[in-house]
Amino acid sequence: MAENQKHIIQPATDSKAGFAKNPSLKFSEKIAAVPVTVHELVQASGALPLAIAKLSDTRYQLVALLGLEPQQNLVLQENGNWRAFYVPTELRLYPFGFAAVESSNDDQQRYAVCFEKGSDLYRDTPNEAAGESLFFDDQGKPTTQFAKVIELLKQHNQALNITGQAVTAIASEGLLTPFQLPDDGDGIKGIYRINEKALNALDKEALERLHKTNALPVVYAQLFSMHNLRLLTRLKEMHAAATPDESLLEELFGDGGDSLSFE
Repeated sequence: MAENQKHIIQPATDSKAGFAKNPSLKFSEKIAAVPVTVHELVQASGALPLAIAKLSDTRYQLVALLGLEPQQNLVLQENGNWRAFYVPTELRLYPFGFAAVESSNDDQQRYAVCFEKGSDLYRDTPNEAAGESLFFDDQGKPTTQFAKVIELLKQHNQALNITGQAVTAIASEGLLTPFQLPDDGDGIKGIYRINEKALNALDKEALERLHKTNALPVVYAQLFSMHNLRLLTRLKEMHAAATPDESLLEELFGDGGDSLSFE
């Protein structure tokens, strides 16, 4: 992935600037785990193994595993093809994201749209004839294309917050156990899976608490997704082979991935 160069987009500094569409997922070649949300559970759990990452003593995050060790993306092929039925929203939104900003008006967390300048997709003077877009119009308001990006970011950020509450509830009920990946190396640290024995031992009150925080769908999606570990293992074997078996790739992952369009 390109060097992190987060730039907050605002009319004062980016009035004439814009962006080009992201042509590939090559930037994700060293991403081994990517955040996913409750809105993606069906697609993500059907395509990739899910895990719960511990961010701090009190914060957890639902992630989709792309590799079996740090900085390893087995789903991304050398030619840039994505060998899965689904591409997580976090990756499809790149190079855009939200950055938390300080606010003196109230205690509510504020966010600003940021852009990864290391992506080489930032344009000081965008070529609209070539499909590039301005961030702002002559009145300093977001253009139609940029407004769509902002709305997608808002929806994704809200979903991340809801998902964070759900996985924190899962952790508080003692349902997590270390996720041991099928790899000879050090593996990915700080990731967990659902402990089925602990889940089956929950009483009615605990199940009700999980239900109220929308955590039960996450629990079952994580369990369901475990079969996808076999896919990563086979992909690792093919990455190590001199000539990958393309017919097996098609059998494992199908014909391609999902896409996100700003049009």
